[in-house]
Amino acid sequence: ITRYRFLAIRTHLHFVDVNNRLPNNKSKFWKIQPLIEFVRNACRNIPRSIGLYSIDEQMVPFTGRCPYRQFVKNKPRPVGLKNFVITTTTGMVLDFELYQGAETPFEDRSLGLGPAVVLHLSKTIPKESVLFFDRYFTTVPLMNRLNEIGIHATGTIMQNR
Repeated sequence: ITRYRFLAIRTHLHFVDVNNRLPNNKSKFWKIQPLIEFVRNACRNIPRSIGLYSIDEQMVPFTGRCPYRQFVKNKPRPVGLKNFVITTTTGMVLDFELYQGAETPFEDRSLGLGPAVVLHLSKTIPKESVLFFDRYFTTVPLMNRLNEIGIHATGTIMQNR
């Protein structure tokens, strides 16, 4: 495929009818929401068993115009879209949530953004599983809540949390 053919296809590629946007759709990614949901459902259909899981943030490299672009220093690709993922020990993605700022759909933010991400993504794993995450997500109240749910967790704790 030539470069010009690729650019022509990319220019006219749409996943939704932009003229018929649903008024109750508050997602910032509504133009590609069908694609996101297709990939998310495929990830959620992967069988899960009691085991070891990891939650972390990942950057989807993107340098175009997008108000949701983030800059996270000390990442291999610091500019892009922030994506929170839960993975197996082999790195297979089981679920994810694209960060949309304050409008990111997390049910309970009373413990903060990091714990809200962990509680949201850990809904799909079985009880008695073990979660690993870094200091961005770890708080003592989160560890207590996960223990109540029946999920074991390990994370680096900071003194100010």
